Amino acid sequence: MIDVTQSDAGTSQNAQDIDIADAYAKAIASLEAWRQQGTLDTEISAAVPLTELLAPDAVLLPQRWLLTVEDPDKNKHLVEDVYASYSALADAAQQQPELPALLSVAEASQVVPLRALTEVGTVVRGDFSSTRSSAADTTSSPKVQVVTMGTVRTGRSEERTSSARTAKKSPVATQTGDILITTTGPRINACVWDEEGLAVDKNVTILRDLSQAWDPYYVASQITAESNQAMLTGITIKRVDAKHLLVAQLSPEAQQAIGQAVRDYSAFANAARNTAAKAEEHLAALQNSVSSGTIAPA
Repeated sequence: MIDVTQSDAGTSQNAQDIDIADAYAKAIASLEAWRQQGTLDTEISAAVPLTELLAPDAVLLPQRWLLTVEDPDKNKHLVEDVYASYSALADAAQQQPELPALLSVAEASQVVPLRALTEVGTVVRGDFSSTRSSAADTTSSPKVQVVTMGTVRTGRSEERTSSARTAKKSPVATQTGDILITTTGPRINACVWDEEGLAVDKNVTILRDLSQAWDPYYVASQITAESNQAMLTGITIKRVDAKHLLVAQLSPEAQQAIGQAVRDYSAFANAARNTAAKAEEHLAALQNSVSSGTIAPA
C-alpha cells in the first residue's frame, strides 16, 4: 500500500525511514497504469475527479490526491444516513398540511394593524462575547454553548470560549419559547428556540414573554417578512434595531393556523436540506472510492 498520509511525522526516526520521493513515484506509476489500463493492483487511496484523471493531458500530482484509505464501515454508515434522511423527508412530505386560506387585501373588511416588537413582548439583547486571549489562555477558559447568528439560521448552538468579563456577570440565557432574531447583515432572520439556559451572543436579540394573543411561530415568520427586510435597503451599516420591526396583528386563530403551517413546512425544508447534504456527501465518497479503485459498480 502506498499511503504517505499514514506516516508518523512526529518522530525523526520514522521520517528518515520513509522515502517520500519514492512513494510519490510509485503513486504516479500506479495512477498512470490505472488511467491507461483501467486496473489498479495496489491499494493506493486517491481522490480525484474522473474527468481530470482520464484527461489526455492530465498532470498526475499525488501530493494533491493522496488521502487516507477509504473506510468501508464509514461509507456503509454514510449510505445508511442517506436512506434514513430520505425516509425522514418522505415522512415529512406525507405529513405536510394544507396551506391556510388567505384573505386578499381587496376582500379584507378592515386594515390589519401593525405592532412593533415592544408591543408584542419583551425585547432583550444578548451579551455573550468570546475571549480574545492567547491560545494558551483559551485552553483554561470555560467552554459554553452559545446561540449565535449562525444558530438562528441552522438551529444548532455553538461551543465558544467565555471571556473573563462575561463569566463574572450574570449572562442573558435562553428560555423556552424565545424568538431569536438577527438584524445584522444582508438579511433579517428569526427562529423559535426551545432550549433553556444557553448563553446568547451579543449580535442576537431575544423576543420573549409573548401574551396569549400572539403565536411565536407566526411572529417569527412575520419578523422575516419582506416588509421588515426592506428596512435594510439604503442603509450604509447593515443593522436594524429589532425594536423597529413590525408584526401584523391577526386573530389568535389565524396566527395559530399560519404558525402551524410555518412550523410544519420548516421541518419539511430542514429534512430536504439534510437529505440533499447527505446525498452530496455520499456522491463524493462514491467518486473517491471509484477513483481510488477500492470499489467497483455492482
